[in-house]
Amino acid sequence: YSKLLSPKMIKRIGIRFINKIEVKENPFYLKNYFIHPPEEQQISQWDLAHFFYKDSLRIPETPYRANIIKTIRQPPPQKTKINAIIILDIDIYSNLEDADLTWDNISKHLVKMRKIKNDAFYKTVNDEKIKEYM
Repeated sequence: YSKLLSPKMIKRIGIRFINKIEVKENPFYLKNYFIHPPEEQQISQWDLAHFFYKDSLRIPETPYRANIIKTIRQPPPQKTKINAIIILDIDIYSNLEDADLTWDNISKHLVKMRKIKNDAFYKTVNDEKIKEYM
């Protein structure tokens, strides 16, 4: 990117990972997937069809922030054994406009961000579900 476009300024760097978890259970409960699930509406005989939940967090003692989005989308019609698809979107970023942004410094930030992103994943998804999908 930098060789092709020669940017004069970088305002934001980040790492983003979007996880798709196929849900086969019907009904299913978010508490079976997330360590800290969003509050579910409990209405008798109604199934959860959609939700969208976003946490925006500051990472202490770092210049980094995190957006952690949890949502559901319906599976494509050909996936008849799948009840829903949970999306876990983890975005670790920093606005580093004034920093010394050499490639070496950007690489160091990306390594730290990758560790934070992995930590966020393992602190969000239940161990049982991680083992199922690994």
